Amino acid sequence: MNDPLYQESPNCFSVNWVDIDRNGTQDLFVSEWFSDRGPLVFVNGGFENGYTLTKEALGWFTDPPHAVVGAQFVDIDSDGYPDLVTASESAPDNLSLYINDGSLYNPKLDLVAKVTSGMPEVGVPLNNLLTGDFDLNGFIDVMTLPGAYNRTPRLLFNGLSGVGGEFVRTQAFNSIQTGALYGGVANDWNDDGDIDLYLGRPENPISGFSEDFFFQTATPDSVDAIPNVKFLKVRLVGNGVESNTAAIGARAEVWSQSQRIGPSQWVSGGDGRGGQRARTLIFGFPLSQQPSGDQVDVLVMWPDGYEETFWGVTLNGTAPEKLEDTRIASIDLNSVIAYRNLNSSTGDLDWEFVFETNRQLTTPGVEFNSNPVGSGNTIDCFCGQTPGLFSLTNGAYGASVAEEQIGPWTWRYTVDWPGWCCDVSCDYEYRAFGMVGGSEISHAVIPTGPKTCLKKLPGM
Repeated sequence: MNDPLYQESPNCFSVNWVDIDRNGTQDLFVSEWFSDRGPLVFVNGGFENGYTLTKEALGWFTDPPHAVVGAQFVDIDSDGYPDLVTASESAPDNLSLYINDGSLYNPKLDLVAKVTSGMPEVGVPLNNLLTGDFDLNGFIDVMTLPGAYNRTPRLLFNGLSGVGGEFVRTQAFNSIQTGALYGGVANDWNDDGDIDLYLGRPENPISGFSEDFFFQTATPDSVDAIPNVKFLKVRLVGNGVESNTAAIGARAEVWSQSQRIGPSQWVSGGDGRGGQRARTLIFGFPLSQQPSGDQVDVLVMWPDGYEETFWGVTLNGTAPEKLEDTRIASIDLNSVIAYRNLNSSTGDLDWEFVFETNRQLTTPGVEFNSNPVGSGNTIDCFCGQTPGLFSLTNGAYGASVAEEQIGPWTWRYTVDWPGWCCDVSCDYEYRAFGMVGGSEISHAVIPTGPKTCLKKLPGM
């Protein structure tokens, strides 16, 4: 932590972790506030490259934005890739839209519009922006938070023509006294299925006091009344081991009848100066993609790249459906080696147990048992003066345990137990075990059969 990967004075207001190229690893976006600089992108090399972050500077942008104070990665065109919307204090970059071209490992964020060119009413210095599907039509909308004291926030509706990325109408919030807004959150506060707003600013230009504003959907100064369409609210929860409990960085997609519908959405921890996104993800669907039933499937890619599908998630619920990272730790014994060779110096057998898991273990090892219950063998067995049941963790009875990560979600453990005997009069069995997050996991016991001394295990 004392040797930074990259060090400069960027004066940044917005830092975002997001899988820009959808390769299963989190990339880093850093805005630059200075007007003569553009943003930086640090590309995550993934497991094969030690998760190294490589600075791409402006290589992923066409006409990069400047003086960025807020940035959000959202799926504007509903193609599943994170697009970029930026808010700036500097014209003509006040509100800019970049569409991700979807190229794996080397995407381009192509400037589609400096939105102010077609909508002069939003061409004011901005402090930040909010996003969400406010009208539940299956396209992500954008709301501006102006920094000028003579402007009001505006909501830009996306996809009214059925095409994502076309903002053809704005809604003004005229009841807010003119004044700078420094932050807000868009969320379904009253659990009725549509997005409400919480806005704040540090100081009223007239009274001098800080103020907060709350809007419920369909009030006169908020968005239009929502038609009776289907929606989905989900809350992603990480397991605290491979995925953070807030699930920041996770991606969710909705599927119905084997088709992805609506935009992909990401859980974000913050989006620039005063920016915060709610952890609850609210999905609307285009009229042409309305789910046929009252349930859909949700595909989640957790922040570490692991994918999990949740089947039959209920639509139109008041409270969000909680989707938890419940990946089950498993131990694969298919390639196990249990007997290696005869130790020529001692005349005893060297044992080698090899097993793989899909999660990193603490205190991994092998539990070794002779004449287990049910074997029917009554001979009193002791191997190397050890009891009939004992655990081979690192250092126990001379055993050593080696760990090796061989894939993004695969660890291999090798337990060596040198110079121990095998009593051919005994039956033996063993199980691999370890701890994950304070809970023990284990594979089913592997019996060897009578008098085999473990010589006929799978993989032998």
